[in-house]
Amino acid sequence: SSGSTQSTGRVLGDAQFCSATYRLFKLPVDYKKYGGGKVIYNGQLPGHEEEFQVDHLTCLRAENPTCLSGELVTLLRASRLAEEFEFDPSAETVCCVKVTEGENPFDVIQQKREKGEKIESACCGPKTGCC
Repeated sequence: SSGSTQSTGRVLGDAQFCSATYRLFKLPVDYKKYGGGKVIYNGQLPGHEEEFQVDHLTCLRAENPTCLSGELVTLLRASRLAEEFEFDPSAETVCCVKVTEGENPFDVIQQKREKGEKIESACCGPKTGCC
């Protein structure tokens, strides 16, 4: 009811809430660490035929070469989805990506708001565009 919403608002003040999903991967003990490189997503995952959203910064469009960090290349190669990607080893030494670590999800949302970008309520299921 609106009465309880108003009283909750008075108690919480200007508090903000954000939900973040973390994908945790355990790499095999004997995994090979790769350098950055170009990766091509094949578009074969059901519900993700046009693009595959890896995280809020990385969207791989089907059949479009994308330059990724060594950390992400290593993770994709070791994952159960490895066969969905083509890895270009010749690009490992010339492909450079700046990776932002420890980003604040509130800052990401605020930046999207300021740019007028759509803020997704969840990243579950098929979508028509990248987050």
